[in-house]
Amino acid sequence: MPSLQRQVVLRFRAPGHVRFSLPKALCQPDAAERLRAGLKRQAGVTRIELLTRQRKLSIRFAEETIGFKSLAAALSALISETQASLEPERGTGLAASHAGSTMTRARLWADAKAQELKETLAALRIVLQDKLGGKLQASPERSKFLGEFLTDILVLYLIKTHWTLITQQWLKRPWQHRYEWLASLYMIYLLVSSKKPKSS
Repeated sequence: MPSLQRQVVLRFRAPGHVRFSLPKALCQPDAAERLRAGLKRQAGVTRIELLTRQRKLSIRFAEETIGFKSLAAALSALISETQASLEPERGTGLAASHAGSTMTRARLWADAKAQELKETLAALRIVLQDKLGGKLQASPERSKFLGEFLTDILVLYLIKTHWTLITQQWLKRPWQHRYEWLASLYMIYLLVSSKKPKSS
């Protein structure tokens, strides 16, 4: 799913009042309710009007409590959380009652990241094969080393890609993002286990 944050358009701004146009995905009942609930928790927000049919969001706030930049950052974080909650359900077709399971959500997140890892490794392998003239299969040791090297690169890439989410959301609300932490720790465990020397 494309980033929903980029599809939000600021239509009006005045002291203590802003209006946005929202993408269709954020106007679905579950997504809209998440946005309302999240905005209500923000100190300084005095009134929220979300018109799902017109896809409009109006927010009134106290400038002395929460400035426009802080409000925009809070809205951006809420949209990111809402999108993350929508994607697993759309991608798997699981019943809503199962979505609340800790292990199910952690497994879905881990599966998605594993698929990203597979696709990235496959793409890197094709590029390297082209650059090295198809010499990747020259020896088992070289293939093993190359596999471990590409895995390390991918782990660093995933950390870099998710660094903003980790520092701005996961660390601040660890319990809310416990599924992501569980999946991340499990992936780190698998990575460390793969580095251990195997007994002959």
